[in-house]
Amino acid sequence: MVVAVILAVAGALVATVGGIMLLVAAFQVSVGWGLLVLLVPFGNLVFIIKFWPRTRQATFLQLAGVGLGLLALLAFVLTVGGQGGPARGTYQPPVQSGGSGPEWPPRPVEQPMPAPATPSPLPEIPIGILGPTPEPTALRMVPTSQADEHLGEFVELVMRDGSVSRVVLHEVTGEHFRVAERYGGGGITYKVPRAKVKSIRLLK
Repeated sequence: MVVAVILAVAGALVATVGGIMLLVAAFQVSVGWGLLVLLVPFGNLVFIIKFWPRTRQATFLQLAGVGLGLLALLAFVLTVGGQGGPARGTYQPPVQSGGSGPEWPPRPVEQPMPAPATPSPLPEIPIGILGPTPEPTALRMVPTSQADEHLGEFVELVMRDGSVSRVVLHEVTGEHFRVAERYGGGGITYKVPRAKVKSIRLLK
């Protein structure tokens, strides 16, 4: 491809130089011949035939440029034809002979299905912290302001949305209650925002 481009550029330059020389020679003869070569189709051919000794060198240069152009065209055709085969680095399947050899096209390999992600268990605390769930015999309301006096006791948190949770109080702050709740074979601890708790009922 590079050779074809070089030949094409060289041919164009040589043909252009020959054309300029022919035009200069025509204007040297007369302005009329110059305009004839410049503007009239095939006027240059008439000028070449009539003034051959004067136009011989310019004509040979133009013919040489045309020849280089034809060589460039031939090189381009050969280059494109040479690239028609299999590209370098492409895989060519083996030819099967008599039923032997690997199967073509190859069968797609079945990928195993990914195992579903197992949810991480919640952190557990020893069941001894909670103790057995007592059967309440009475319910006694306790102000939330006195909740810190009942740390470690089993209570019911009555939430503002109407839900109830039976938990063990572990910590009381101005922002939340940290409680423990039975879960599976153990228990979990978590924080309950104080603003969500409507009241506390102490289980006796």
